[in-house]
Amino acid sequence: MQITIMNKSVLDSLNADIAAQFSPLIVLLALAMTIGVSGNLAVMYRYGTQSKLTSSEIFIISLSLHDFLTCLIGIPSEIADLLHPINFSSVEVCKLLKGLQAILVMTSSLLFLLITYDRYRRICKFGKMMTLSKTKRVCVLSFVLGAVSASPIFVFYGEQEVHLPTGNLTGVACTIADHYQGSIAILIYYGVIVVYFVCCVIIIIVAYSLIRSRISKTRTSIKGRRKASAVGNIHSSNSRSSMSSTRNPDINIFRASSAHEIANRTRENIPMGNMNAQTPSEAFTEDSQSNQAHPRNLTSVAKTRRQKPFLGRTRRMTFLFMYVSFGFIITFLPFLTAVILRSAIKHFEERLSTPELVFFKFCLKSYFLSSVINPLIYGIFNYEAFKKACCCPFLVKWCN
Repeated sequence: MQITIMNKSVLDSLNADIAAQFSPLIVLLALAMTIGVSGNLAVMYRYGTQSKLTSSEIFIISLSLHDFLTCLIGIPSEIADLLHPINFSSVEVCKLLKGLQAILVMTSSLLFLLITYDRYRRICKFGKMMTLSKTKRVCVLSFVLGAVSASPIFVFYGEQEVHLPTGNLTGVACTIADHYQGSIAILIYYGVIVVYFVCCVIIIIVAYSLIRSRISKTRTSIKGRRKASAVGNIHSSNSRSSMSSTRNPDINIFRASSAHEIANRTRENIPMGNMNAQTPSEAFTEDSQSNQAHPRNLTSVAKTRRQKPFLGRTRRMTFLFMYVSFGFIITFLPFLTAVILRSAIKHFEERLSTPELVFFKFCLKSYFLSSVINPLIYGIFNYEAFKKACCCPFLVKWCN
């Protein structure tokens, strides 16, 4: 009994020394948790308090909810893992925390695929989009599929013995269980995850490349339509000026004496009817003739004005989702690489030096950065609303 107590005391002392090595990473995770929880709460408050939501806003709320839970549950569990690197005592808690993290990660990846699909149909398929009810259903479905795909984590993770050089002691870490280290089952599982991740990356990159190309073509078309309408306005003004000058000889004399001034006024789109002091009936007649002469021009102008707000909102939301998706890919890649190395090589972490081990642990936590930076991306694309959402309701007058 005395030897056991002594061994536990030595093990706790060694655990404290190892945990101290991870103190910079622990501080970084605590800061990330604070930013992620507060930022995602602000995003959910910003969009959740609206009376009417669009499908894009429902996707944002779903992503923010998953990011909020990741920061609230996932990061504290990783901090606990770093504080107990060799004396993690509860297998059940280890399985539960690692399983919940896997569910949130898989659900987020499915949401990014669904958002990419929705953006592609909305922009590249002539405005086709998901209805609100369908958007809510696919968000729930993504959680169900994420839970099913992450369920093996509840089996694979557990206690792993850590051999210590001092006094032939053996510690316990919360990671892949000993009897699954290097097994065929876990290699197949992570092999499928790698294939799935690579497919996600390819789909997202190709889809957003096509979307960017479509947006560029649409903007070029709108600019051309505006240019054509401007030219049509000039021709229409010249036509009205010619008709008015024919009826009024005095205007012909004025036109001949100061043609340069009239041309400048035409470019500024000043109606010639005002300058010529026409009667209301004459002005109405000329406007009617102009409409008949240039119906395509007026239709293009009206179409451009109707499309401009819609295209602006769609373009802004599309780039928002594109940056969020790429952020997820970039932050998830180091985590996936580290997990593959740890599952394929037995006692991989024990072979690393202290700096290498700290960096390896950072890679295992890298996907948390996506949950932290996403609210910042939402704020950049909707700064005014984000600022109001971050301010206390009692301090609204100082936020404005």
